[in-house]
Amino acid sequence: MADISELIPKKVPEYIPRKMYGTTDVELMKAAYESRSPVILVGRTGSGKTHLVKYIAALYGKPYIRLSFANGMTLEDLLGYNRIISGDTVWEDGFLPYCMKNGIIFFADEINFLDPEVAAVFNSILDDDRQLVNTLHGKEIIKPHPDFWFVAAMNSGIQYAGTKDMNEALIDRFEYYMEFDYPSMSIEKKIVKSRIPDIDDRVLNVIYEIFRQARNEFSDYNIDISTRLLLRVCRLSDKLGIENALKLSLYPKLKSRHKREALNIMVKKIIPPDMRSNIDKSIKNTIEDIYDVSIANG
Repeated sequence: MADISELIPKKVPEYIPRKMYGTTDVELMKAAYESRSPVILVGRTGSGKTHLVKYIAALYGKPYIRLSFANGMTLEDLLGYNRIISGDTVWEDGFLPYCMKNGIIFFADEINFLDPEVAAVFNSILDDDRQLVNTLHGKEIIKPHPDFWFVAAMNSGIQYAGTKDMNEALIDRFEYYMEFDYPSMSIEKKIVKSRIPDIDDRVLNVIYEIFRQARNEFSDYNIDISTRLLLRVCRLSDKLGIENALKLSLYPKLKSRHKREALNIMVKKIIPPDMRSNIDKSIKNTIEDIYDVSIANG
């Protein structure tokens, strides 16, 4: 495992708080951390869940580990396993005991990808006593370090391949259940300006209008048009122009020619003539090739 001090997030981009339940998401997370109350964040992909957890860890100067369960996780990964070193059998703690013993923020991302029998491990650490009985290590009883904090997240909106229905008994154990949608227009624009301070306001307004209309147009098709994607288009537009930035980022989200043609009509109506792409022909041809391949594959 890494040196614990190396797990403290550094240079985390500014997080723009959003209103939630009569306060802000940041204030809710601070309250949860200070009482070490378990939290589950539920919302669309790219809506800021991971950024918020990392921001809170940096704010308090605490070590943090994010485990994405989208690629699967075994009991041994979580709880630990025996290793043979120089002929001797040596026990090595898994991620969960390691975090509990060392006061590390444990971020279980995409928790709904876990098999139910693996996810059941979390039941006991979410109960009032917050302790873990490690059944893979002689039923070792692990009581958490005072700084240990458990946070989970899961995407909503789209039923991604590999996701499991979350056990209601597990969800019920989280003291904070926070739902995330994409931020409001004013917050999203502040996010872009905080990450890309030199972006021209006119360019940002045009790109945002495209995203606003695209979200409305394709809201019934389970397509995530996220804040993360908005940032990507804004960054690329400086070098490639808005249309080509969209072809590399937003168009591939639409899996049918019909939807892409609808988006194309929308884009042409929104972008003023003086803001049309004007880039080197060789770069433009490369973008067109990528775009054509993505249409063929769609």
